Amino acid sequence: MSTHRSSLFDSAVTLAVTTAFFYAISTAYYDGYFGPLHLDANVLDRNVQQSLYRGFVISLTPTLIGLLIYACGCAFYSHVLLPVLNDWLRHSRWCKRQFLKLKHLCLGREKDPEIERSQKKHTLTAFLYLGIFTILILSLQYFERKGKEVAVADLKTIESSAVQASDLVTVKIDEKLMQLLPLVCGARNCAGIDPKTKVIYYFPQNGHSYQFIGTSTNQMAD
Repeated sequence: MSTHRSSLFDSAVTLAVTTAFFYAISTAYYDGYFGPLHLDANVLDRNVQQSLYRGFVISLTPTLIGLLIYACGCAFYSHVLLPVLNDWLRHSRWCKRQFLKLKHLCLGREKDPEIERSQKKHTLTAFLYLGIFTILILSLQYFERKGKEVAVADLKTIESSAVQASDLVTVKIDEKLMQLLPLVCGARNCAGIDPKTKVIYYFPQNGHSYQFIGTSTNQMAD
């Protein structure tokens, strides 16, 4: 019974940590995107579902790359490094003694006081937590930088006048129809920029239309 409860607790903790991670990287990404464009995060607030899904999507590629590196590392360790290390230790008493000294230095000897071995394990755990926290911080910095890169790319497209008519949306603001390049949408409002004047406007999500450029009717009939 206790094992079952422990399993449920571990699953709940894993789910909570994963959810918080997706939310954090989504927030970091949009903070990076909003900065170069000077967008107001309060006007473009996003709901939890949007943040979690966006965090999941933008983390897919780095996660797959990380898992691939981990799998390759495990294969290299188990099939190459570990056999070589075992052969090396078996054929050299000096190397074996040095290896045991390093092991005892990190984990302690069986004859060492319990408090000493316990504190050494506690130190290793502390370094493990430090490593996880460092990876988390670096991940947030990575996704924030990616958001900035997308924003800078959008600015370069606008400044080079490379905006196509199909990229624009028609919005009615102050009883006037305007054609804007959409930048980002929140839970209630969107932001768009006028490619000519470089002015950014905020408008309701349900207040715009766009020109559909797709397969012609004849091609669809064929």
